[in-house]
Amino acid sequence: MNSNDEDVVGLAGRHRIILLEEDATAAVIAYYRERLDDLALLDGAVQVGWDLAVPIGGRRRGGYCEGFEDEADEVTARLTAAGGFPGLMHMDAQAEGVITFQWGEEPRDARSVRDEIHNGRLYGYSESAIAAHLARHYASRTIRRAFLVADREASAGRCATVPL
Repeated sequence: MNSNDEDVVGLAGRHRIILLEEDATAAVIAYYRERLDDLALLDGAVQVGWDLAVPIGGRRRGGYCEGFEDEADEVTARLTAAGGFPGLMHMDAQAEGVITFQWGEEPRDARSVRDEIHNGRLYGYSESAIAAHLARHYASRTIRRAFLVADREASAGRCATVPL
């Protein structure tokens, strides 16, 4: 355990986060603690620049993070070695010098509430975290209807099912 591990354990609850550079910021760790359905996934998380790469597992079927473009080869090697990042690829820079790394299943374009629900489940977020996100962006009637439609689609096999 390095000298920073105690701080990380305090931020991540009972889970130890694997960090290969500096500790991830408290805000990034808190972001995932508030959203992930399975906090054990943080055990395999890898810091990438200012972001955190969380592996797939449980209901988490995909993910992404951002990092520095000039570190793309190094980050790719680290995530590949860590495991839990299948189909790892990096996308064109979104901002000067910044690149997006993506792994696992590809998310839908978020054009509707149903797409947002699908993507939240794909990223392994809890139902309450998905609902909280939607509540900040949509009217409650739209949210309830979208969950019903998304669950109906899931039970018909048109998308992955996740019990509520």
